[in-house]
Amino acid sequence: MKSESVVRNIDSVGRIVLPRDIRERLHLNMENSAVEIYTEEDKIILKKYVPGCMFCQNTDGVVEYKGAHICKKCLVMMLGRVNA
Repeated sequence: MKSESVVRNIDSVGRIVLPRDIRERLHLNMENSAVEIYTEEDKIILKKYVPGCMFCQNTDGVVEYKGAHICKKCLVMMLGRVNA
């Protein structure tokens, strides 16, 4: 992925606007798209939020069921125990 730098001012209540091209590239076009914010030393890092499995924290193949995020591996393990 190409690295780019954009300068944005923080408004009086601490908000910044993410440029449209960045939102579109990361598929953050919906009003309620989630962004993870964390720091490393003197850096503020914004990252598209991808929920992890509530059991193993894996982010691959996660599905949402009744508000819980579960990966396919844990789901198969749970179904195996139910059917045993």
